[in-house]
Amino acid sequence: MGDQVAIDVHSDEERKPSLSALDADEQASRRTIKINPIPEYGPKQPMPDHLVDILDEWHKENGRKLPPCTYNNSKPCTNKWKVFDREGRELELSKFDILSPCAYSVLVLHSPDFPQKLVRSRWPNWTKHGSFLVAWRGVNNGFEAKCCAIRKFAPALKDIVYSRDIWKVTVPDLDPEGEGIKKRHLSVATAPPQPRVQNRGQEREREKEPEKRKREHRLKREVATSNPSSGDASESSDETDSSAEESSDASSSSEEEEDGNITAPIVKRRRLQEQTSNTLARTRKAPNPAKVTFKLVSYKSGAIRAFPLEECKTGRDLFEKARKFFRLFDKNVNVTILSCQISSERAQHFLFGSEGEFELLIKHAKESKSTEDGVTIEVNHVLEP
Repeated sequence: MGDQVAIDVHSDEERKPSLSALDADEQASRRTIKINPIPEYGPKQPMPDHLVDILDEWHKENGRKLPPCTYNNSKPCTNKWKVFDREGRELELSKFDILSPCAYSVLVLHSPDFPQKLVRSRWPNWTKHGSFLVAWRGVNNGFEAKCCAIRKFAPALKDIVYSRDIWKVTVPDLDPEGEGIKKRHLSVATAPPQPRVQNRGQEREREKEPEKRKREHRLKREVATSNPSSGDASESSDETDSSAEESSDASSSSEEEEDGNITAPIVKRRRLQEQTSNTLARTRKAPNPAKVTFKLVSYKSGAIRAFPLEECKTGRDLFEKARKFFRLFDKNVNVTILSCQISSERAQHFLFGSEGEFELLIKHAKESKSTEDGVTIEVNHVLEP
């Protein structure tokens, strides 16, 4: 019997899967993301596990929200292209389609010098030099500061030539959240305005205190007037309190009240109330100025055209101005999609010609953080590669 027991135990151990096999199966079963294993272009191999884990971690924390590395150009590329690193070595690039929990695409950069990376274009549309690619390292690490490669386009492969001068182009570094670390206007930062907001609140409280005291004194005088037996005593008491608490102007007005003339203090109180209400109105309007400025930017030529919202009140007006502007540099350009970025934000708003989209953009711009000069919306058009 003892031998038989030993044989049974040995058989059970043989049937158990290895620990590494259990870990791999458990890890795969816990993933919430599904990916088409065959890329649209690039090396015909599945996405590496470490990149799948990065995307899976994002969706576990953010649900169906698209990750920052999403590839936004859904149109097929008609031009030829090559990808080069900062040393001029040609690299391979893959495009994978994510199927679940939401549909989108990502680009994967392959290099013999480092593990594969998830990359996206540094800007929403490519420049005359091509698309500068920057790597995204996941929820906790965010973007790399510098671009790691450039994707150059041309009608034929023979026309694509790498030049080191490409990296002389000013490309602002990124912080992990994807915002440029290029110097910004002081008023755009969130920290400096806070003390001013606190000071304005304290000033409002100080402005309200004299009004509260005056209302109390006025009520006392009305009570004293309705009670003749205590009129002289209460009136003198009111004037004494008023002169003690208010400024020298208030004390001079109390002398006029003792002489029986109460018209001047009433006018003065009304004037103070009007000044206070005007100050409060200006304070409330300051954080959300109505001034909105559009700035058309041509990355190809470096040209800029700016105009106020009053000259562009509809989405149709904006598209017409953009079309005229960009066709100065490319007569055949087809402006059908506009990429708009509010000065205080990094998010890109895409307009496809809908007036509703335009109105939402303006509303969002007016509600965003702005400088003393208002808020600027930088506009470019999406090019078809």
